[in-house]
Amino acid sequence: MEIRFQPALLQEVIDSFVEKTEREGDPTYYKEFHELADPIYERFTLDDREAEFKKLYQYFFGTWGFSDIIRDAFEEFPSLKERVGIVLIKGVLKEDQEGVDILRKWGSVEQDLAKQFEEQGLKGVGIKLIPRRFYDPALTRYCRHELMHISDMLDPVFNYDPDTKVGQNPGEETLILHRYRVLWCQNIDSRLIRTGKESMLSREDRFKEFRSWYRKIPPAQLKSVFEGLWQSEMLTHAELIEMAS
Repeated sequence: MEIRFQPALLQEVIDSFVEKTEREGDPTYYKEFHELADPIYERFTLDDREAEFKKLYQYFFGTWGFSDIIRDAFEEFPSLKERVGIVLIKGVLKEDQEGVDILRKWGSVEQDLAKQFEEQGLKGVGIKLIPRRFYDPALTRYCRHELMHISDMLDPVFNYDPDTKVGQNPGEETLILHRYRVLWCQNIDSRLIRTGKESMLSREDRFKEFRSWYRKIPPAQLKSVFEGLWQSEMLTHAELIEMAS
């Protein structure tokens, strides 16, 4: 399985991490970075500097352990490693733009790349993260949660269909898809907790989220409905769509 990081993301992660640690009173990373970065201005012409800085950011991204976070996340999913040929990680500006998905849903370049691996019977996975996520302790459980989504999507039992049509109009479609995501995330976190792994959100937080999206369920029944869903094993794509609708 090949993992590729967007060069711009590497630079954003390293620059912001160096700035953050220095601001917090630890100049170690700032000094280590500039010991290698400053000579580039002296030794290379303007045309050659970009390539040298690209290599430098790749070096620190690996040396400081940022690339290992993603690789380690996949270690928990050996079946995914066997079925995924390439993983592309790119940076985004906002948290609501983050996510993990099958690569064919990205741009045309990524689609063409994914097709190359699909011809070998492998899938391409895309991961979008904000740069500061790489030095957030929550990244490990975030990746674990999102890779559970990918694992479900590639599981024939789950029977994922990204082209499922829902709702009679755009507003209804948006509501159903939001509920679908809430139910799916809730199911994934409950399964993670039952296997002794740290979930993205706690049971209590998932209930609050569930309550906010299902206000029409009478309060007396809401808790029991949630508990029944929480105890469920993997729900299929069709079951989630039906409940969300």
